Amino acid sequence: MNPACIVSGASGQLGQAVVKALINEGFWVEAIGRKDTGIHVSKHLRYTSLDLTDELSVQQFFKTSIEQHTSIK
Repeated sequence: MNPACIVSGASGQLGQAVVKALINEGFWVEAIGRKDTGIHVSKHLRYTSLDLTDELSVQQFFKTSIEQHTSIK
């Protein structure tokens, strides 16, 4: 399994660039942002639209991500 990482702010220009770079380096990326975008589509990417001020949603996101991956970096 590829190493995994979480990128917040993935709907912005910098976040999208980070996501693309990590995918190119072989990472599985859990990307989160405030809005849905035309972010780079890849089999190594899961994009979630998420409000980081919603504590319950954030907890559920991390719970699901940790269950799916063994090496979050």
